[in-house]
Amino acid sequence: QSVQSNALLVLGDLCVRYTNMTDRYLPVMASCLQNGTNENISILERSSVVRKHAVLLLSSLLLQDYIKWRGLLFHRFLVACSDEDEEVAVLAESVLSGPLMVRNPKLFFNHFVESIFVLNKCVAHPVYVSASRQGDGGSGIAVSFDGINLDGHEGELRRRNMYNFMLSKLSDEEKIGVTARLAKEVLGEA
Repeated sequence: QSVQSNALLVLGDLCVRYTNMTDRYLPVMASCLQNGTNENISILERSSVVRKHAVLLLSSLLLQDYIKWRGLLFHRFLVACSDEDEEVAVLAESVLSGPLMVRNPKLFFNHFVESIFVLNKCVAHPVYVSASRQGDGGSGIAVSFDGINLDGHEGELRRRNMYNFMLSKLSDEEKIGVTARLAKEVLGEA
């Protein structure tokens, strides 16, 4: 796993040094937020180092404006908040609700409704399609949600925890706004 961590750090350095390459490497770096989570437990424990490095590196690049919230990057960060490794989960929550939220106070408000569609993998819904294509500039290179499975009872609990985490960061006014936006999306489909 040290090779993966080092490769991630090299990609981060490339994004800083050669900013025109950022879009090409962002999907690979973002996938490291869930590195090894679909594999057996011993690999999961070892790959938590890669996931921690991914959280720190991507948040640093976001804070320095080398990368933007493109595609489903926010949702990959959100899934990291419910990581099986508590240290990864706490780190991701701290970064999202700390410096990244200070930098973008409407972060949770802007992404809450689309999170419902993305976390439930409603891939045919226009909200999901729009979120997945956001910021790819027509290149077709965007952060995807591939390899993330939140199905079943365990997935339901994890999704609920992510929704509760986001709701805890919203003001009462923002919660009303989210409710209105969600109602509009649901009624828009009817």
